[in-house]
Amino acid sequence: MKKWLPALGAFIFFVFLGSSLLVYTWVYFPLPSSTQKVTTLYVAPGTSIQQIGKNLKSNKLIWNVTFFKLFSRIRNQDRKLMAGYYIFHDTDTLRDIVDILAQKKPSRIYVRLTIPEGYSIHDIADLLEKKHLIKKDDFLQFCTQGKDVFKSQYDFLNENPTNNIEGYLFPDTYFISYGMDSKQIVNMFLKQFDKTIYAYWKSNATTNNMPLSFHNYLTMASIIEKEAKHAEEMPTIAQVFYNRIKKKMPLASDPTVIYALGLSTKGKVYYSDLKVNSPYNTYINKGLPPTPIGAPGLQAFKSALAPSPNAYLFFVANQQTGKHVFTKNYKDHLAVQRQMKLTQKP
Repeated sequence: MKKWLPALGAFIFFVFLGSSLLVYTWVYFPLPSSTQKVTTLYVAPGTSIQQIGKNLKSNKLIWNVTFFKLFSRIRNQDRKLMAGYYIFHDTDTLRDIVDILAQKKPSRIYVRLTIPEGYSIHDIADLLEKKHLIKKDDFLQFCTQGKDVFKSQYDFLNENPTNNIEGYLFPDTYFISYGMDSKQIVNMFLKQFDKTIYAYWKSNATTNNMPLSFHNYLTMASIIEKEAKHAEEMPTIAQVFYNRIKKKMPLASDPTVIYALGLSTKGKVYYSDLKVNSPYNTYINKGLPPTPIGAPGLQAFKSALAPSPNAYLFFVANQQTGKHVFTKNYKDHLAVQRQMKLTQKP
């Protein structure tokens, strides 16, 4: 029996050493991978640690769910794993993953941010600050430099005759990290703009005779976006504005006046508002304003490129439905307005 003791001791030692090395590997080394993959994971409120572990394993981020739970418990973090959107790299170790889920690494915590169609740069800046992602003034200041910073990366910025990137920050849903700066955030918006609106432009501009520049179509799309409450009316509204331009009439768009006043929305535009001295006031200036008045969606841009043929020159919105009544002359337009005042509540 005694002669087996050294061998047994050696066996136990090597088992212990092997187990320790295995544990050390699990904790401090990531799973082997050659893809450099990035995984975005959403942890819903109330998700159990067991389910979190299963989600991590199904995404090939950890080896073993039980060991993940045990390691979290040993580090006293099993009750500190929080709901949210997270990003993981395939180079993350188990220790990294637990720290990320315990929100010890803010740069890996993502906020789901939706920018609605029609939002201006100031609206976007307000939203970013409200979500505690970045200071409004810092974002707006960077936007004044955005064209120069990115013009070598994005061709569409070279088609913009101004230094203002208003309208070029595409409205969509984004996942933005607390660690991102203005440059990174703007780049996300511009990249999506490049994939959607500019990609659509390039595929259509080569086959159709485009009388306007890309920048002007984008500007028109931003006005259409703000005027239309219903997407199906966008092509009709687009043609109304082109009809006005053809007849050398002012566009007379209320949203451009609201933009000129430095506002996002306004319940009612008064006659005094229409006198604001600004190149964005399309009641006193003919043609398009110098830049978009917000970020149009793809549908509004498509409508600017392919309006619905009609002879209308005027439209007025129904306050209850948001839908418009279109007319061909000013007399009929006034008649519709009078009728709406009689039938609609103030």
